[in-house]
Parts: sequence; structure tokens; C-alpha cells
Amino acid sequence: MSMFSSLPLVGFDGRPVDAARLEGKAVLLYFSTSWCGPCKRFTPALRVWYDALVAEGEPLEIVFVSRDKTPEEAQAYMKDHMGPWCALDY
Repeated sequence: MSMFSSLPLVGFDGRPVDAARLEGKAVLLYFSTSWCGPCKRFTPALRVWYDALVAEGEPLEIVFVSRDKTPEEAQAYMKDHMGPWCALDY
């Protein structure tokens, strides 16, 4: 059994994401929220960094851990500001 198999992951659309996509990759947990000014300024830089590393073939996944007040806020933040990352289910 995978060490990630029990993680409840979702995409920005709220649909489940198979945790197997994390296997064999460096996994970065990104704690953030849509109402945090510094977070909103940092997220685009993180996305550029992520996109560059993945384009070079680096095995990297980012998992968003939301501190938003509702699942809808978290999903909107992911959709509008993040890359093809997944998130821990709200």
C-alpha cells in the first residue's frame, strides 16, 4: 500500500484526485488562503518556480492545504491562482 493512498485529494473542481500521482515525487505542502495578502503575492511566484522545474523534468507535486473558510473559497483560489496542483479535501 502506498504511503499516500489514504490522502483525500481533490482538484480545483472539487473532484477526487488519485493520490498515486504523488508516488516517486518530491511533495511540497503549501499552506495558504485566499484572504491572505502575502500568500496571494507569493502564489504566482511559486507557480512560476513549479512550472519551470516540472518543464525540466523534475518529479515535483504541490499539495495545497487550505485555510479558507469554505470549500468554495479554496476551490476558487486554486482555480484562479494555482497550477495543476491538487489539494487536501476541505
